[in-house]
Amino acid sequence: MRRGARSTRPATWALAAGVATAAVGAWSPAGPAPWSRASAQEAGPEAPEAAPAPALPDDEALRDAAFDPARLRARRKALLARLPADAVVVVATGARGPDTFPFRPTPDFLYLSGQRDAGLSLLLAADLDVLFVPPRDLRWELWNGPRIAPGPDAARATGFAEVVAWGERRERVRRALEGKRPLYVAGVEPKELGLDPAPTARQAGPDIAHLRQVKDAHELALLERAVGVTCAALTEAIRSVEPGQREFEVQAVIEHVFLRYGAQRPGFSSIVGGGPRSCVLHYQANRGRLREGDLIVMDVGAELWGYTADVTRTVPVSGRFTARQRAVYDVVLRAQAAGIAAVRPGATLRDVDQAAREVIQGAGYGRAFPHGTCHWLGLDVHDVGAYERALEPGMVLTVEPGVYLPDEGIGIRIEDDVVVTADGCRVLSGGVPRAPDALEALLAGRGLGNAPVAPLPEDGPPSAGGRRYFRLAPR
Repeated sequence: MRRGARSTRPATWALAAGVATAAVGAWSPAGPAPWSRASAQEAGPEAPEAAPAPALPDDEALRDAAFDPARLRARRKALLARLPADAVVVVATGARGPDTFPFRPTPDFLYLSGQRDAGLSLLLAADLDVLFVPPRDLRWELWNGPRIAPGPDAARATGFAEVVAWGERRERVRRALEGKRPLYVAGVEPKELGLDPAPTARQAGPDIAHLRQVKDAHELALLERAVGVTCAALTEAIRSVEPGQREFEVQAVIEHVFLRYGAQRPGFSSIVGGGPRSCVLHYQANRGRLREGDLIVMDVGAELWGYTADVTRTVPVSGRFTARQRAVYDVVLRAQAAGIAAVRPGATLRDVDQAAREVIQGAGYGRAFPHGTCHWLGLDVHDVGAYERALEPGMVLTVEPGVYLPDEGIGIRIEDDVVVTADGCRVLSGGVPRAPDALEALLAGRGLGNAPVAPLPEDGPPSAGGRRYFRLAPR
């Protein structure tokens, strides 16, 4: 049955168990072995907590390896190698918005520089490797903290040949373009360089995208950690789902686990849609009430140091699929298996899509599958790169077929993150199950979303009974 008597397992234990299977467990079609509610109940409330999860690499160590200065220099050289020998390249990141919100650097700039501050730009050529930064501003740093400043110390720390004040950019670019050298830009318009007349420029973005499509081992380690965090979050959310909740309560569990494991933010707006809202592909309101008989689609991804996961699971709110829901779910699951089997070096995203689409069309649901099966994944959730490019080892893509039947309130999408290997592929997101029996086993458990929280403050004196707790549920 769905809920019955609750287990006494502490919520912190549930979280530790979730990340142990999600982050380091090997993938299998059924996912990790489900937790047994019966065994936890037999142990009683005084049962000791589970052993801690195996130690994982520190996420900041993974970041430092992925953005090592020598590795960043190699990326900049690889970009220049794709351009004419006399090319000049200017790449900029965005300006900071309100100081009350964190700044997210543009992915191209982050990929080439590893720098996360706003208002920076770089100048590259065969004889140039320059990072432009704002001048030192102690009042700004009082409010926002220290940031990189011009000088040789910054050059040594970042791996650039020079780190100079932003005000020098105009003259340095002007000198670099002498002799009518070709200019390539990304993240900046030629007119913004301050030259008169504004130079003609080509876009460097497609060449940067070509490099970003193939991840090195250090990028993959960071991306796999983001995927592991996402799997832990989905595991905890599935344990928490029950009728009567609001969609944002499930979203809260997911994003709590993101932060609990060091992710900086969601990589995109979390999609948590129940009932008819499961058929809205990019639903973002997350305000609806979950009801008996609904399905809930959770399409989410943690972002860790710029790299984002993107994993989707669909589960029944009441704890068990109806016969009709399971029949449609099985079609989508078989379609995804066919798509994953098609991922190998030399294939294309079109091949993967076709393999999945044939299963859905063969089951009579072709018109109910309105989107593509794949997209690239990396520093953007819908990462850059040519879709017609043949797959190579180190590329990461999603495989996410779906069937949407609005008249029945049935929307089902299953999405996993897959890295291409030398002999096929590897699923990164197997830490959260896909098989319906394994999902139902998770739904029988208890998660963070079922724990009490402190009440909202009330007007007037506190109640005589002292501190009260409540759970957000219909009265």
